[in-house]
Amino acid sequence: CHFGGWSDAIRYECKEPELRITPLGDVYSNVSFDEAIVQPYSRYHGIYQYEKGARNYEQYFGVIEERDTVQDQFEQQYWDAWTGAFGFTIDDVRIFLDNLDSESERRQNVVFSATEAELASLDGLNQLDPVVLKKIISEFALNSRSPWDSEPQGYSSKDWFPWRFRRRLSIVSKPIPVLREDPPRYIIAPGMVRDGVNVVMDRCYSGGADAKVFSAGGMRSWIGSIDNKRGHDFNKLVAQHLKTLGWDTIVEVKLTHILNTRLDQDYGDVDVLAWREKRVVVIECKDLEFAMGPAEIARQLYEFRGNLDNRGKPDRLLRHLNRLEVLNRYQDAVERFIGSKGLSLEGLLAFSRVVPLHFANVLETHNVRITTSDTLSEV
Repeated sequence: CHFGGWSDAIRYECKEPELRITPLGDVYSNVSFDEAIVQPYSRYHGIYQYEKGARNYEQYFGVIEERDTVQDQFEQQYWDAWTGAFGFTIDDVRIFLDNLDSESERRQNVVFSATEAELASLDGLNQLDPVVLKKIISEFALNSRSPWDSEPQGYSSKDWFPWRFRRRLSIVSKPIPVLREDPPRYIIAPGMVRDGVNVVMDRCYSGGADAKVFSAGGMRSWIGSIDNKRGHDFNKLVAQHLKTLGWDTIVEVKLTHILNTRLDQDYGDVDVLAWREKRVVVIECKDLEFAMGPAEIARQLYEFRGNLDNRGKPDRLLRHLNRLEVLNRYQDAVERFIGSKGLSLEGLLAFSRVVPLHFANVLETHNVRITTSDTLSEV
């Protein structure tokens, strides 16, 4: 896992592509990336998550209302998307999980094993169509592989890389290990199964799952709509917060609208344009996925270097810098749009949380600052 993280960090040009192996077999690399970015970032979020958990701890002592169905707790689009993608409803999964709990209590053991036929014979699970039960078990079963560093059809290597998070072939995503017997025997730890199912369900619901792993249709459309909505909502949140601080703002405005002229290419939208007195702030808003581990930290930094990517396209930061450069070039038009002379234009990256970029020096080489939604008052 350690070397895998190094490998990705080297690939994303955050670690030097050089290793030193001592006569005793120790492997060394340049640790500047780890010490300057990975460790401070991890420490910050470790403390943040601990304090957040402490603040919200009372939620675990609330009374849980029993329901025959939870369909009314979800948007119909998501309910249909889940059912279409997996072949069973969320209520079907609830019946499955509740009966695993009951069987664990009956056996007075937090872990037990059973074949599919034995699971199907449980009193509560006879509510489920045998085809539905088979689909649920198949979806969350982690089958053995030979060799282990391989992937079944429909998966990719990143789904089993041990140093990667959110992988589809992990004990989290597939919390029912399968013993290679005839018939196959499943190791059931009801608490772990429930946690794993909740993670998969939450990833799909929140848009954190990879849309490309689903066939074209409901779930792929749902994830795309959630990603799009989250971005738009964060833009509006930043604009509204700045308004309360006395700024004038406009959300998601094209450069051609600001400048009232055609440009040589489509430079995209300014997420939030804010102005107060003689200051104009061009804001790029990003609600990034939480970066877990050196590989994801390195990938996020790679996307904000202010360079062309490996396909010759501007990366996320360079697209923002290009928009800022065009606005500076046509400053007279910006002043006409704002209705004031002698303005100074500034670039700003606004993130929903502290990100690896906060600990990097890449922004020192560019005319742009960085903030979070919690520190907009310091703009």
